[in-house]
Amino acid sequence: MDALAPEKDKKPEQEHKLVFTIKEKCRVCYTCVRECPAKAIRIAGGQAEIISERCIACGNCIKVCSQGAKVFRREIDPVKR
Repeated sequence: MDALAPEKDKKPEQEHKLVFTIKEKCRVCYTCVRECPAKAIRIAGGQAEIISERCIACGNCIKVCSQGAKVFRREIDPVKR
């Protein structure tokens, strides 16, 4: 499983977040909400959403998400260009 989101798939709301949710994959199982030590995930509009101001980028949500819906922002592609 690749925990890095490709740059080409980046959406405007993802530009400043270190970790974000791929909404199409999220099944709202609450596992990430329970496992976040910073309490930086909330359910909004039927989807898990990262609260970027609280996120400490520990990666716990990425590790525990069985759907692969949480990913780190990928900055490698812009650097290669």
